[in-house]
Amino acid sequence: MQRNDALGRLHGEQRVLQQLVYTDLLTGLPGRVRLHEQLGRLAAQQTPFAVLFVDVDAFKVINDTLGHAAGDDLLRGLAGELQRLAGPAAQVYRLSGDEFVVLLPDTREPEAHALAQHLLQAPLEPSRRVGVDATVSIGLSLYPDDAQHPTDLLRHADSAMYAVKRAGRRQVRRYHPQQDAATERFQVLARDLGHALARSELSLRFQPIYRLRDRRLIKAEALLRWTHPQLGPVPPGEFIPVAERVGLIMPVGAWVLREACRAARGWPGVRVSVNVSPVQLLQADFVATVREALDHTGLPARRLELELTETAVLYEDDRVARTLQDLRELGVRISIDDFGSGYSNLARLRTMPITGVKLDRSIIAGLSDHETGGFAHALTRAALDIAGHMRAELTAEGIEHPAQLEVLRALGCPLGQGHGLCPPVTPAELDALLAAPQPEIPSGS
Repeated sequence: MQRNDALGRLHGEQRVLQQLVYTDLLTGLPGRVRLHEQLGRLAAQQTPFAVLFVDVDAFKVINDTLGHAAGDDLLRGLAGELQRLAGPAAQVYRLSGDEFVVLLPDTREPEAHALAQHLLQAPLEPSRRVGVDATVSIGLSLYPDDAQHPTDLLRHADSAMYAVKRAGRRQVRRYHPQQDAATERFQVLARDLGHALARSELSLRFQPIYRLRDRRLIKAEALLRWTHPQLGPVPPGEFIPVAERVGLIMPVGAWVLREACRAARGWPGVRVSVNVSPVQLLQADFVATVREALDHTGLPARRLELELTETAVLYEDDRVARTLQDLRELGVRISIDDFGSGYSNLARLRTMPITGVKLDRSIIAGLSDHETGGFAHALTRAALDIAGHMRAELTAEGIEHPAQLEVLRALGCPLGQGHGLCPPVTPAELDALLAAPQPEIPSGS
């Protein structure tokens, strides 16, 4: 008897677990697992069908202003209305949060688009009950026209929905390959970047910065790299803005700081330079993050330099000015990157605790150009004068050719980096560079 009772409880628990896996408890709709199973079945039948990706506009605002109970009521009401309006042949699923999917078997574009337009009315009754004017945005993809793989169909409908969000919301839009490719890539990067640290996909390279008169290696700039398992190497200029937009720049930036400081601890007399996003500087706990990286690794603060991109936010936000002052009091050096590439509030810059200036590579490239060489020379001399008055080191970035190096040495530029001197290397390769005798830089062209 006891054995039968135990088996009964076990079977009951299994049924509950199965319900949790296959059914959304809030709305009673089937969930993501059921959706993928049905997508596979429909694709196997090789008959046309439509995927509608439905997302509530500004749902976070509803939750924040009316409370989560009201948000849940809205989602339950919306689930019922989507089922009612879509009709008996349609299949409605809740993915997560405020995301729903409606499958329309044996449906082609005109009918699918018309039904999607009809579903824009789904929030009206739930909104009235909750007391908010909610709307939805809908993306549409079609089998087999837009994709033949179920996962691709769902992703395409999601991309079309995001395009609606950018265009003003409360609309229906079909997937367009050329227009939505960038959106899809952003979504993939945003999703996978959140797992990149745990999966050890991020790494650092270090580009040496030399004292030009004797080629002594005195600094190394930390450069973040991401190797995506499917996409391969993703350029930092692409994934760093993604990290900033989706709120990942702080954990990623903290990891870079720790790893750079850890590597530099084994390089006696060499400083490490780490790029810092304006988004990081605006965080109230950024100084604490830097202090934690130094304490955790044991690197002296004087051997850490933070490079800041030259943007208006660095000059016009008082929070940034206070943060920079706190960092200098900690002993960390502060350098302005890409100097001369754009906005330059020199009067404001003069009042900030800057210890270094990095001359933009576009100016260095002009040094060896017959047409722009004179102007580039004048800019370099002016930057040297400004850095001298600020008592800041000037680094020439992007040295590619011996002719550029010869001009910079003749002008008295103290520091330089670039592929013409040394490309970015791994920490182990930098160890080897420091252990080997440093050759003299050739002075000829």
